[in-house]
Amino acid sequence: MTAPLAISTWEEARSLCPSEGVILLLGGIDTGKTSLARYLWTCAPARSARLDLDPGQGELGPPGTLGGQVRLNRARVRRYRYFIGHSSPRGQLVRMLVGARKLLDESRRLGARWVLIDTCGFIRREGGGATFKAALIESLEPDLVLALEREGELEPIREQWPGEWLRRRWRTLRPPPEIRNKSPEMRRARRQMRFRRYFARARTQLLPTEELGREEAYPLLAGRLMGLLDGRGWLLALGLFEGHDPDGRLRVRTPYPHPKRVRALRAGRLVLDPETCEEIWTDPFGEPPP
Repeated sequence: MTAPLAISTWEEARSLCPSEGVILLLGGIDTGKTSLARYLWTCAPARSARLDLDPGQGELGPPGTLGGQVRLNRARVRRYRYFIGHSSPRGQLVRMLVGARKLLDESRRLGARWVLIDTCGFIRREGGGATFKAALIESLEPDLVLALEREGELEPIREQWPGEWLRRRWRTLRPPPEIRNKSPEMRRARRQMRFRRYFARARTQLLPTEELGREEAYPLLAGRLMGLLDGRGWLLALGLFEGHDPDGRLRVRTPYPHPKRVRALRAGRLVLDPETCEEIWTDPFGEPPP
């Protein structure tokens, strides 16, 4: 196996970034990907985009979403979000791949020539993490992969690519020593806090079902996370399912004040306690997300 080429500093990583193209950050949980993304974003050129592909701990949208933003000029930033409906990629890999590609295509449509992509920490071979990340790389075709790695944990991903490709596009960094590990309990508490902030000013909206596109891959339980989408499939807002009114309309609690602009609904895998926004695990697919 070809040994990865290593770099030692974030300044060196910045110097390797092309003036145009796609830079993808790769690594497990608590390796400093988002900190590196923040640093590189401060140095980004004009007409640049930042994409966040972490549905649990991302910075560009609430949990359960993927986010993107394009810097149009110094004063204008365009933001867009894609609904995943869960705080973990597990069980949502098709949606994750579709959403990632859709975000990249939108950033280019808006004129971005330099795109920085931060990814989630789902990398283990067990459960499909390595296969998913290899498929993500194949779909997004990055010009540079900056891989934050401690002890060879990215080898199951790296081994799927030929040596020539790795020499041209893959660079490895060690995670900064100051990056601290966050327990699953800390991660769940942070998601709960962000959901509570998001739904703090939400109110019940009635959504007619006859005109809306609907995807209900999961049963509609009270507290089911819902995506309220526009006509192009972008997320307008999150909602929590409450029930049906006597006329069959959906009762959804959401901060979005324009129900007539909603063109489609998508039921997520995640269920929240309607009062506390704590994640309720009623999922048949496995263990709670980290």
